[in-house]
Amino acid sequence: MSPALRCISRGLRGRCPACGEGRMFTAYLKQAPACTQCGAPTGQIAADDGPSWLTVLMLGPLLATLTFIAARHEDWPRWITLPVLGVFAIGAVLFLLPRIKGGLIGALWNMRNQE
Repeated sequence: MSPALRCISRGLRGRCPACGEGRMFTAYLKQAPACTQCGAPTGQIAADDGPSWLTVLMLGPLLATLTFIAARHEDWPRWITLPVLGVFAIGAVLFLLPRIKGGLIGALWNMRNQE
């Protein structure tokens, strides 16, 4: 596995991109200032709006397709389909956002260390 993919896969799991052992986050999206295992300063890497932007790009087509399918089935009651789609959308965002943030931090960590 290439070093870039290794750092990204570690980030996707919420682990330190340098060693793969320490946790990257202290809370839901709050970055740890440094790795508890190797001391790598992962908290200095700012992901900014990248994770939320990438999450919307990934989930947007899927959610639009599901909404279109639900709208085409007129026999499905709206009072069930709309809340179910809303809960699915919120759940998918909450599930993917920390993973995408970790993967993006892993990619940025790899790019920083290649200089």
